[in-house]
Amino acid sequence: MVGTAFVSYGVKIGIRSTHADGVACLLENAPPIRRPASSPVVDRLYSLVWGGPGPRRGVTLLNLLYANAKQLERTASLDKIRRAFDINVGLFVAQRAPRHVFVHAGVVGFESGAIVFPGKSFAGKTTLTRALLELGAQYVSDDFAVLDEKGRVVPWPQDLGIRDANAKRGTRGRRVRPADLGIVPVRGSLPVRLVVLTQYEAGSTFRPEPASPAESALGMLANAVPARKRPQAALASITRVVESALSVRSPRGEASEAARAILKLAAGD
Repeated sequence: MVGTAFVSYGVKIGIRSTHADGVACLLENAPPIRRPASSPVVDRLYSLVWGGPGPRRGVTLLNLLYANAKQLERTASLDKIRRAFDINVGLFVAQRAPRHVFVHAGVVGFESGAIVFPGKSFAGKTTLTRALLELGAQYVSDDFAVLDEKGRVVPWPQDLGIRDANAKRGTRGRRVRPADLGIVPVRGSLPVRLVVLTQYEAGSTFRPEPASPAESALGMLANAVPARKRPQAALASITRVVESALSVRSPRGEASEAARAILKLAAGD
């Protein structure tokens, strides 16, 4: 066995594998913000039994991925192993981070502030994120708004999950590194200037209307990962956000149209 350990937002994660390539495989999909751990004691240990060619010709051994003692995936596909690890470790850090609140949301930076649009998976967060980036916004995250104790957004610049236009709903997209798209992620925390409550609805036109702080807070709380386990911390961080940010709501159609309107709002036009 070979292994390593790291810390992401205060959560200690261990990785081990029967092959060195297995550790490298999982690290490619580890949380984007992390540092080496100084202790071998971890909150969750991921173990990968490396597969590949078997002892006889024509036999392929399966890869087995475990989180502690629970099997997450059993497959010959390394892509499925990476995806299972990516999803599981991201949610684990989001649930356990002691000083941060993770909200499912797309986030971009614009004019020294952040624009946050909370939403579940398949609500169109990545599509809208890319449209905003193409208009000059800066990348923060297409999956989580990570709020610190002051209600500021800190980076979670993971690879973007891009789905093909003809992919079936519910199909997870391939991961693309921001650098491969010419995107430089934001560094450091940003105050939230605008919260947009929106999701894709075919044929809709984005016509934003003011949302009250209570509506905005409920929209974010519904997408907060630790809302049940740490409700007070989640509500406190979200309240700090909505007290100072402009909030709007509207369904949207094409992402490019909505992105132009959102940046105008953020600029105060």
